[in-house]
Amino acid sequence: MRVGYYIHHTSLKAGGIFTYSIGILNLLLKSVDIEKIIVVIDKEQRDYFEKFSSNSKVEILVIDRKRISIKIKLALSYFLIDNYTLYKNNSISNLKLQIFKKLSFFLNPYKKILNRKKIDLFHVPLQYSPIYGSEVPIITTMHDLQELHFPEFFDENERLHRGLNNKKAITISDHVIVSFEHIRKDLVKYFNITDENISVCPPPFAEDWFSTTKETSKDALINKYNLKDLFLLYPATTWRHKNHVNLIKDDSS
Repeated sequence: MRVGYYIHHTSLKAGGIFTYSIGILNLLLKSVDIEKIIVVIDKEQRDYFEKFSSNSKVEILVIDRKRISIKIKLALSYFLIDNYTLYKNNSISNLKLQIFKKLSFFLNPYKKILNRKKIDLFHVPLQYSPIYGSEVPIITTMHDLQELHFPEFFDENERLHRGLNNKKAITISDHVIVSFEHIRKDLVKYFNITDENISVCPPPFAEDWFSTTKETSKDALINKYNLKDLFLLYPATTWRHKNHVNLIKDDSS
């Protein structure tokens, strides 16, 4: 099997999703059923992924989304697939909507990747795929629907962006992966998706998924950062839903 793996525009700035993506990639590389993994990245990530190049299963494919021709094609493709998503349950004829969907796929620059590389499955460890409407099965990964639980954390444009893109990913993807049961329940509740289209795949934390052989010693860290005997480590980006305030709040009074 030849698997396309999209890590394109994500990085450590995206929070835990990048770490999750690398963890899944390492697991896929262990599969005896996978012949080749075509890892789609941005040119700015080239140095980081150089270490995967020595693996015979890996092919690194760099796509520059900042190129004007690619930006225009993606904008048109997304406009069409957005309209397909918004109006497919409304009064616009099904024929016209199918034309939108097919034209979106035709214009999308990722179409060439799927066809030229003879990819059997396109795996997207992010919430949104860069392409829909392909004959190649597409798996997306829904990490949360936090804007529905904490709408006050997002402005109107962010909620609209997340809502539309979540709907595309959930309703057009061939399959959706979630890490936890409560996210599966959210998808069923808010998007009326059936259970057979969702797989709950908890990250294998117990298998030291994130550990490496290059761990820094405890003494070296203490000396480097001048750590005291007692300290608190909370490895999370300072987004409001990560709840840093409550973590350090003093309730002794």
